[in-house]
Amino acid sequence: TTPPFLKGTLYPHQLEGLNWMLASYFSTPKRSVILGDEMGLGKTCQTLSVCAALQEYDPTGGPVIVVAPLSTLEGWCREAATWAPDMVVVPYFGNQEGRNLLWEHVMVTPGRKPRPKFDVLVCNYEVVTKDAAQLKKIKWRALVVDEGHRLKKQSNLLFRVLSTVKTPWKLLLTGTPMENSMEELFTLLNFVAPKRFKNPEKLGEEFGRLRKKDAIHNLHAMVGPFLLRRLKSHVVLELPDLRDRVITLEPSLVQKQFYRLIVCKNFAAVNKGVATTMKTGFRNIIMELKKLCNHPYLIEGVEQKVLTSRNLHEAAAALTRWKNAKADDDAAEHHVEPSKGMYDALVHSCGKLALMDRLLRKLRAQGHRVLIFSQMTKMLDILEDYLHSANEFDPFPAVAPAD
Repeated sequence: TTPPFLKGTLYPHQLEGLNWMLASYFSTPKRSVILGDEMGLGKTCQTLSVCAALQEYDPTGGPVIVVAPLSTLEGWCREAATWAPDMVVVPYFGNQEGRNLLWEHVMVTPGRKPRPKFDVLVCNYEVVTKDAAQLKKIKWRALVVDEGHRLKKQSNLLFRVLSTVKTPWKLLLTGTPMENSMEELFTLLNFVAPKRFKNPEKLGEEFGRLRKKDAIHNLHAMVGPFLLRRLKSHVVLELPDLRDRVITLEPSLVQKQFYRLIVCKNFAAVNKGVATTMKTGFRNIIMELKKLCNHPYLIEGVEQKVLTSRNLHEAAAALTRWKNAKADDDAAEHHVEPSKGMYDALVHSCGKLALMDRLLRKLRAQGHRVLIFSQMTKMLDILEDYLHSANEFDPFPAVAPAD
């Protein structure tokens, strides 16, 4: 069963992962490992459960450092507060001045031998690279690397920096321990167990040509103690069935007006089709129509026209001043506070957003949490404006890197 010091209930496979990692930590000698579960199986909560268990069973062992992408740090802190609220978690990122203040007043006691005043430090790759010398002053119980597949090359800077962190136990988290070659897998294994997997390139060549069953068995025997990987298809989760529903919507009046305007303006190109000489221009038209379908405000100048048509002249003028100031990096002085009229214009000028507005209110009343995805970052900006203007939702924006 889930340990009493955790404020939640772990699935059976997560309990198995917790016990497996604790066994590797308390083995003699400690065995650094890779948790390679498929995405969605809860690597974060399993890791935080390990941190809480170490604090419970070995309270004098020192703190844990978690190195993760910047976009996930708030998620780590939020999950820690959910699963182990008694743990002291310090988010260590931001500018140099802020990090110095954290170090001096929050993280450690003063003196030549600083003692940590926290249980878990969460920082991003760039910060751990910049502050490596500072962070080495702390005796770390464990090093956790989220998205550990970024260490698939021994030559990269992050691999070299993290390899110098003095800690008795390392934990790599990755949903893709191997993508292109066996050498990638052995490079990750080299990071957690350099003495056991000394030459990733040689091992990759040796096991990359596996054909016989006994050779595959030998690979499993070699890697098994260091890597735990489960797939969703192998794990029984009490999750609702996935339903994919496509809803066809009527465009708003604004969308219809600008749709006709774009098509009429580019009638010649649309009429001729996609001749080789016109492919670029045709793609541009399609992109404009795609933006219009997502939200008219994605097209330059439409927002001001919509506000003016609704007699929101002051808002339109303020928005123009803000956009001009934004170009000069002086937008803060011309911040536009959204009004009820601006909110209504934002929602009702787009068929998709009007439906989403109704859906979100219903889902919120039922206690649901919602993930909204868009391929356009500017569309995410519009959605964030909408959520803040509604004053009923707590948005958590996150932008995934292009790679």
